Amino acid sequence: YTFYNNRKEIRIAIHCNSTNPVYLVEEIDKRLNNLLTDYIDVLILDNLSYVPTKGGSDGIYDELIKLQRNSVVQSIGFRTSNFDLLKEAFLSGYYDFIMFPFNIFTDKQILDFIELEKSSETKFISENPTANKKVVDIPLLSGFFNQYDSLITLWDCEEEETINQILYLSCDDIDDIVE
Repeated sequence: YTFYNNRKEIRIAIHCNSTNPVYLVEEIDKRLNNLLTDYIDVLILDNLSYVPTKGGSDGIYDELIKLQRNSVVQSIGFRTSNFDLLKEAFLSGYYDFIMFPFNIFTDKQILDFIELEKSSETKFISENPTANKKVVDIPLLSGFFNQYDSLITLWDCEEEETINQILYLSCDDIDDIVE
């Protein structure tokens, strides 16, 4: 099955951890061919030990900008679990979003940073909101995440009941819920 007929309705995100621009382009080309598409909506640099920057010696970010100019990649993100890299990536202003583990157990230092930076164009994406399923009270978690307007929560759920709770709590109007 391919996405060819519905491509405009589907967002494709891929994770890459290449630190070499040649390998990065090869990896993206391979995925484009496998998916039978000519662009990726979101490319996420995944768990690198540093933050690629414009003019950097590795050439990664500069290659991503070329791919973006050529409409091969629409948005560029950075994923990390390291707070120092989170700050560096965010403060660089080079990334459309930063993805990191964020949940009810998150350190106050990170909470304060997110609150301080909420007016930025860079979006924060929370992964692992249930803390590896340690917290299953969706209304509690929803209330916690609703405090952060600049945060996009990437829910990790498999059970229908959990999905229904998230949908219910996410809708402003009960008529928005489609069964």
